[in-house]
Amino acid sequence: MAALGGELRRSRLRRRMKQAELAALIGVVQSTISVMERGHGGSLSVDLWQRAFTTLDRHLRLEPSRNARDDVADAGHLQIQNLVLRLGRGVGYTGSFELATRPSDPARSPRGCSPGGGAERSVLGEHPQRGLDAIFQ
Repeated sequence: MAALGGELRRSRLRRRMKQAELAALIGVVQSTISVMERGHGGSLSVDLWQRAFTTLDRHLRLEPSRNARDDVADAGHLQIQNLVLRLGRGVGYTGSFELATRPSDPARSPRGCSPGGGAERSVLGEHPQRGLDAIFQ
């Protein structure tokens, strides 16, 4: 709500409009606009938010987030990772892009756990002679 309220405020100020003017145009009192702009308008109707943004020539789009149970679409990242690894190996680097998400608990890493239960060492860009420092130069 805070981000939405901030957008409402910035849009109103860009148009050099006072809260009371916007309130009168959409049929509410000035304190309602204040509540909305401070990010406390969660209990207000979507219709009211829509009227406020429409009055300021802005579109308010309401859409659901991605379904967490759907498969993630590949945006080509795997191909890019493979290219970087292939080029790196050509000049002596070894490693992968898989890093532990929780180094303190390797079992919680998506690929940081070996079949025997021990953590696998997985490093991005380790050079055989120069070690990890090589990737930061």
